[in-house]
Amino acid sequence: RFARDAKGWRVFASTAKPPISVDTDLEAGALAVDLNADHVALSLTKHDGNAVFFQRVALVTYGASREQAGALTGNAIKPIVAAALRHRVPIVVERLDFAKKKARLREYGARYARMLSAFAYRRFVQILCARAHDAGIAVIFVNAAYSSLIGRRKFARRYGVSGHQAAALVLARRAQKFSERPN
Repeated sequence: RFARDAKGWRVFASTAKPPISVDTDLEAGALAVDLNADHVALSLTKHDGNAVFFQRVALVTYGASREQAGALTGNAIKPIVAAALRHRVPIVVERLDFAKKKARLREYGARYARMLSAFAYRRFVQILCARAHDAGIAVIFVNAAYSSLIGRRKFARRYGVSGHQAAALVLARRAQKFSERPN
C-alpha cells in the first residue's frame, strides 16, 4: 500500500504469518507457573498428576523501569518455555485479578501497596502467552482459589518444596482435572 503524508510517500507491506500448530498434550502432563513478587515457582507433573520436578526462577522487577522489567520478565520466561518444549506439555497459569485490590491500595500498608503496584502480572502473562504461541505451546488458565493453602497443607512437606512450588503443583493438577481433597 502506498500512502502520502507530510514527509512524502511511504510504502506499507503486509505478510501472512503461517499458522503455528500446538504441539503439547495435557495428557502427558503440565508445567504450572506460580507468579510471586520476587520469583516464579514452577512445577512439572506427569500424566498421573505426580510431580516430576520443581524449579524457582528469580524475577525481581521492583525499582526497574518498564523496559527493564520487560527484559527481566522475558529472561525469566525463557526457561519456562524451554521446559514446556522439552517435555511437550502445556503451561498452566493462575488467573488473577488485581483490579479490586489496586483500587483499595490505601487500606493496605505502604509496603504491601508498593509490592502490589510493582507486581507485573499482566505483563508477565502477555509475554508468556506470546512466547508460548511462537513455540507452539498451549497456555491454560486456571482458578487460583486456595492453591497456596492447599499446596502448603497437602504437598509442601510431602515433596520437600516451598509453599509456592507446592501451589504450582496444585495449579498443574487442577488443569489436569485431579481432585484436591484433603487427606
